[in-house]
Amino acid sequence: MRILCSVLFALCASQQLTFTHWDNQPYTKQMVLQDFTELVTTDNFLVEHGENLSIENGLLTFQMIKDKVWVEGSGAQIVLPIKPQKEMILEYEVYFDGGDSPYDWTTGGKLPGIAGGRGYTGGEPAGAGDGFSARLMFGVNGQLYAYVYHVDMKGKYGESLGIVANNILKQYEWNTIKILYRMNTHDDYNGRMEVWANGEYVGEKNHMRFCTNYCSIDKFLLVSFHGGQTPDYRPSKNQKVKFRSFSFYY
Repeated sequence: MRILCSVLFALCASQQLTFTHWDNQPYTKQMVLQDFTELVTTDNFLVEHGENLSIENGLLTFQMIKDKVWVEGSGAQIVLPIKPQKEMILEYEVYFDGGDSPYDWTTGGKLPGIAGGRGYTGGEPAGAGDGFSARLMFGVNGQLYAYVYHVDMKGKYGESLGIVANNILKQYEWNTIKILYRMNTHDDYNGRMEVWANGEYVGEKNHMRFCTNYCSIDKFLLVSFHGGQTPDYRPSKNQKVKFRSFSFYY
């Protein structure tokens, strides 16, 4: 049964944040700590390709570099340790800015999500059961799909779990993404992930296992970049992915 996030919001503790209090400048680690202070558990966290992160006109902006994918220096990633949760709703507003011409989706790229335990990503399978990650990806012509590393995954890379929608992400306007995560207990098949975009149902996966070793949601993956690593992921021009707000319900 689908769970409407708006119903759950009234029942949950929450944090909402925007970036309008900052002037135009690089987005530094100290600024991250100030913005996410109610969630983070330590100032010892990973920032990768921080040179591509900035505040532009009150928006958190990721620079997508022409002809580059993640491993070549496109986009950025911040792995934030957060207070452990068994259930969370993550909501954010994202804008794909192609400049004077439409955004070049390429084969696609990563969008924010969560992780726990070892937080497997990057082609490292999560079969050991001691960690997971659950992000989203954008794809060709505004496709949106889940990208999950979980204990029962079949291959080397993340899986969509059937959570896919075509042509749902919009050009030249804000997109609102909502993701419900519910951890499984012990090694039981009772985990859940559900995704909505722009008020439309994208998909859900029930009766799943993220991990088997008492994992919790304990990392927020503040990430956006193109990739994969193959040439079909490389954008044909410099462009930007911008975020206006993030909300966490738990």
